[in-house]
Amino acid sequence: MSRQIGKQGSVLMLKNAIQSLGRHHVTAHEIFDTWPTLYHVALRYSRFVSPHIEVDGKNLLITGVGAAVNAFRFSRDEGARGQARAFILALADQSPVLCRLRMSVMTKEGRWAIWKYDQPLQDWMDFHHRSSIQIMERERPLPAGPVLVKFLSYICTVGDLELSGIQLNRVKCGV
Repeated sequence: MSRQIGKQGSVLMLKNAIQSLGRHHVTAHEIFDTWPTLYHVALRYSRFVSPHIEVDGKNLLITGVGAAVNAFRFSRDEGARGQARAFILALADQSPVLCRLRMSVMTKEGRWAIWKYDQPLQDWMDFHHRSSIQIMERERPLPAGPVLVKFLSYICTVGDLELSGIQLNRVKCGV
């Protein structure tokens, strides 16, 4: 039987990811206390990638949150807007990893359903009543641009993008 993660589950997934950051978990809490909007970006990121994706033995949720916290820390000289931009772009840098992977679940009918990035991975798994997935490396990665757009459109609001000064035409989307 599948477990429905819901909003509380997303909070728990993010909390566990932050705890996994070791000594940097304090920095994450400081960032989120100061910037509640970045907490919500990270929360939506945790829902989009879920805790299920591991690449080269590393959890994508933890890797992304850790990279975002470090990017925020190392951009202190760029001011508030620059820090928010660094945080969001560090999460966006994780999207090419998704392009290399094919995630699928076995449906009740015995067919493999492939995740197409149109909704958060956790929502898609809940829809199929599954709590585990098959992850395989793609022979050819998906084009990075469309996945990046879908990824950013889920984890960020227009206000988040405006606040951080992110210009999509300047965001790299290579694999």
